[in-house]
Amino acid sequence: MIWFKSCAGQVLKLRQPLEWVTPLGLPVVQPYVTVEQVDDALAFLPIRHKQMNAFPPNFVHSLDSTHMMLTSLYCRKLGITFAAIHDCYWTHACDVDKMNKICREQFIALHKQPIIQKLSQSFNSTYLTDSIREKMPEKLVADISNVFDSSSLKLGELDINEVLKSTYFFC
Repeated sequence: MIWFKSCAGQVLKLRQPLEWVTPLGLPVVQPYVTVEQVDDALAFLPIRHKQMNAFPPNFVHSLDSTHMMLTSLYCRKLGITFAAIHDCYWTHACDVDKMNKICREQFIALHKQPIIQKLSQSFNSTYLTDSIREKMPEKLVADISNVFDSSSLKLGELDINEVLKSTYFFC
């Protein structure tokens, strides 16, 4: 959570809204901006507290929706009816066991990806473009890039494959 908020703070220093791309390739842009007139143009400026507070849960929700879509697509491929309301998945009673297995498998496949590392790389390429780097002091670029760096984050010891054995993994 600290890393997410620290990254958000750096993005907001650049007067940009937070944005990222889900593992499925769906772009997400937080809409929390205010419109102000600057000279003869309108500027869309991020609302700091909303951007900061919304980023961690919105990022997690974007992963949840990615998981839902992966599960849905795989069910469709196998001819299994799939419906969802928020984070509750549904199918016909005869296919519940199959859907539950697919749901777990897709969750594992999603979370085996280096999601945080990709987000870190995305922040660097989105917010520290060559044109921005040329206009900013080197120290500021280095400071922002250091905050975006996820290499010091430690992974826990969860064996994601244990999800396959979980009785109460999902509703």
